[in-house]
Amino acid sequence: MQSATTLIGRVQDLVKDGSFGPSFIVEKLNDGLAEVTIMTNPPDLMVSDAELSLSAGDKFVSMPEDFFGPRILRLYNQTDDIDCAISYRMVDFVHISRAVRGTSVLAGCLKGSKVHVAGIPVADTTLLVSYIRQPDIFASENDDGSLITFLPFRLGEQAIVTYAAWQIFDVIEDGIDGRKVNTEKAHAKFLDAVAKIMNHFGIEAKESQPETVRDVMGISGDSSASWSWQNSWGGGGL
Repeated sequence: MQSATTLIGRVQDLVKDGSFGPSFIVEKLNDGLAEVTIMTNPPDLMVSDAELSLSAGDKFVSMPEDFFGPRILRLYNQTDDIDCAISYRMVDFVHISRAVRGTSVLAGCLKGSKVHVAGIPVADTTLLVSYIRQPDIFASENDDGSLITFLPFRLGEQAIVTYAAWQIFDVIEDGIDGRKVNTEKAHAKFLDAVAKIMNHFGIEAKESQPETVRDVMGISGDSSASWSWQNSWGGGGL
């Protein structure tokens, strides 16, 4: 990506308002990098099979510090060779935990930066997790941009420049009567750039492991408390 100085200049050319300095604009560019990451899941930010270590008796483990989220792409119990089911609602996880009557970790529930596990290990266990990491951002207004390589050439720059312009126009036009014409125009250009990035990455970039949800209505079979792990959850992953 081009340098922060170059992109700051492009933003200033768009907004034509000298009251917004370089340090303010670079923060908006960084906000744009985070926003685009959330919306597009850049493949180059995927971390594959990072190790999580559980000691005997552990009920949860923290995700790596660079975890961006919001979901886990895969959770694998390397110690016992099990693809773990993943849930995100604690109410579903409680049902899973009650069904698991063993010492192997068979499932996990992501809450914030912690993975709660179903199946409490009696020995040290290694889980492998795949996820989207935090995006690289500009360290300062003098950053040369060489580390920010996870977005498509030029499209990524267009997206964060228009994002910064959108945010600044929103400040400039705050309180005016009628439509915020420049704000709306910059926002539309930002969304257009993001759509092009998503098209460039393809639908696969938005993939995530299906969430495991219990069939509480009994549509697929018995919904009673005696349901088994194998019949209701497929033995550890969908």
